[in-house]
Amino acid sequence: MYSKDHTLYLSLGNIEERKGNVTAARDLYSTSLLIKPCAPALVAYALLETRSPVIENKPNVTMVRQLLDEALLIDPKHGPLYNAYGNFERRERNFDKARQLYEDGIRHNCTDSSSVYHGLSKLHLSLGEVEEARRVLKEGLSIFGSKADTHSLRNQNVAYLSHTLALIELNCNNNPAKAKRALVEGLLYQ
Repeated sequence: MYSKDHTLYLSLGNIEERKGNVTAARDLYSTSLLIKPCAPALVAYALLETRSPVIENKPNVTMVRQLLDEALLIDPKHGPLYNAYGNFERRERNFDKARQLYEDGIRHNCTDSSSVYHGLSKLHLSLGEVEEARRVLKEGLSIFGSKADTHSLRNQNVAYLSHTLALIELNCNNNPAKAKRALVEGLLYQ
């Protein structure tokens, strides 16, 4: 038995959360964090608190921010953290803070940067800044054309961003030709 393996407790917490056992998930995330604080467990705990608050069906915003701030201190290159934190602040209508978080993730060259570019583009879309959302996605796509990532990972990132750019062209700009071009260009990156 690996009773001191924090990742197993984190995974068990994920399973319990998916099953709807919120109390058990909290306990397992806490145990994981007691063994070894890490960004994925802090993010999981924070997201649980946003989805399943303890009091009055409202997340404890202070607690969520504390968990995510601690995660930033532990692992400033953890991409899903920037995306989760930025999305949380966007939902809380703290748009400047959300923008800063996404931009920090990009600046820190974090893991899973495609999700951070995607989050930043969603922020711009929510503010009606369609051209800025397009620019952000194109910037993200440009880095995957030259990165020395594994071929498979690069393809996933390009597909994700190309798909989002195509949807913007189609749904926001009503331009099927540009939507198609975004998808075809995404194929060319591969």
